[in-house]
Amino acid sequence: METKILPTKKLGTAELMFGLTIFVLGLLLALNIIALRGASRSDAEIMTVIGLVFMAISMPPLLLGLRQKLRPAGMLLSPTGFHDRQVTKREVPWSALKEIRFDTHAKMGRIVFLKVDHPAFSQAGIRISAWLAAYNKDKGLGYSGRSVEGTVDDFAHELHAYASQALGQTR
Repeated sequence: METKILPTKKLGTAELMFGLTIFVLGLLLALNIIALRGASRSDAEIMTVIGLVFMAISMPPLLLGLRQKLRPAGMLLSPTGFHDRQVTKREVPWSALKEIRFDTHAKMGRIVFLKVDHPAFSQAGIRISAWLAAYNKDKGLGYSGRSVEGTVDDFAHELHAYASQALGQTR
């Protein structure tokens, strides 16, 4: 059985855009482009300090978004388990996969959830971005049309077929 990569979209766009917005606002304040009318020199200095604070606050989401964008996308399927480098630090074994099921969300449409044994998922090392974008404690790891290339149904079908074949070979 050979390894396979299911294409997924890169995470981190929301964090990156949020960080950039706060950074630009801070830059405009620091350079006194956004300033109070009739402000004195001391007011301008205060606005510069506030702008620098905004720029500092923008760094964590900016860095998180950049880190996500630089991480390779795609779910790697191997005979021993699956690994989405954007979501987990290590591979999740097939034996930990309890269920693959669909759900419908008002804004995101169809979502496929991978219910994984909690201790195994903890061992795989879930990333912060997964907590923000893809993980639901009750339902599992979710993939919507926004997070996969192609359709959610095709993604789930390929994943299910590979998991069935991998689990069949180990038993």
